[in-house]
Amino acid sequence: MFLEALKNSRTKDLELLRQLKERAQKKVFDSGFPTKKAEDFKYIDMTKIETCSFELSEQEYSFRVLSDKVEVLPLEKALDKYGVFITNTIEKMGNNDTSFFSSVNQGWGDQTYCIFVNESVEEVIEIIESCNSFNQMHLPRLLFFVKSGAKASFHHKFELKGSGNIVLRQVDVTLERNAHLSFYETSNLDHDNDVFFHTSVIIKKDAEFKHKSGTLGCKTFRNEIKSYLLEERASCSLEGFWNGNDDQSIHHLVLCSHLAEETKSRQHYQGVCANKARASFEGQIYVDKVAQKTDSYQLSKQLLIGEKSRAFCKPNLEVFADDVIASHGATVSMLSEEELFYLTSRGVCKDEAASLLKQGFLSFFIDDIDERQVKKSFLRLI
Repeated sequence: MFLEALKNSRTKDLELLRQLKERAQKKVFDSGFPTKKAEDFKYIDMTKIETCSFELSEQEYSFRVLSDKVEVLPLEKALDKYGVFITNTIEKMGNNDTSFFSSVNQGWGDQTYCIFVNESVEEVIEIIESCNSFNQMHLPRLLFFVKSGAKASFHHKFELKGSGNIVLRQVDVTLERNAHLSFYETSNLDHDNDVFFHTSVIIKKDAEFKHKSGTLGCKTFRNEIKSYLLEERASCSLEGFWNGNDDQSIHHLVLCSHLAEETKSRQHYQGVCANKARASFEGQIYVDKVAQKTDSYQLSKQLLIGEKSRAFCKPNLEVFADDVIASHGATVSMLSEEELFYLTSRGVCKDEAASLLKQGFLSFFIDDIDERQVKKSFLRLI
């Protein structure tokens, strides 16, 4: 039903992108809908999504960038102004990404905005994306271009109200040489929705990308982040947490590809599953044979509350160079009985003690966020 609905869906045909869309659509139908047999989806029950019915939404998101210091253009106007550059970038991103849902976005998506950072911006720029709908498929896409030497920080707030929706959201980032971008992402989603985020980042020489994310999850939530450290001394730091409850299904897939010398990456993800919630983290570090002197580290931690909660960790290292530092760590644990006893013996009720321990577990990257409003958004999720 999922693929059948796509066959019956029409898209706007922008001439410069026609071939790229057709190529992405062919990739979708050639690969077929992913099942649990696919390695990337082994922890997700895809059956209900595959058999669901939906309409490809023509409803525009409420999309706002609260700053006049960056250039924001819908795709049609960006193509008029930067045609070949935009088309080439989209083609490169499409060649890098093999994700099924990313290909769906590229093949059918018509809600695309381009954001150009042409000079450094000191304050954090807010992006607010929201929608209220029922039984719709939404395919929003953002393209970020950060000019050489520019520095900027974005706080992307994503809110989805309603039920029965499928959201396949794509974010593509290109950092030119010596560019620096910090990207904070918080999502607030009504429970009965399936949401798939895909972020792809190209990082060039001496550029730096920092990504921090937090979510409460929903019926199915998947956050896929792929970074490509393309040139010497490129670096990225990817951090995130989730706060799952009820019967939510929350999954993170993170890839750092080291494709040049002296590149550096950090992955740190941890989250909580309570009641019947289940979560998975799959982290990948790829070091090409030319990427000597790579420094890469990965850490994942999961906390289970309740006998029916489940968590899975799957670290992957592929190292083809010999002068590298590459390591990983992973833990899955329950609440400490000793810590609970310590708090309850000092007058704190058991439920409040468990809540305090959970908050402490999820607050691991809050202290190094200087921006007050950004910190408050993350604390609301904790």
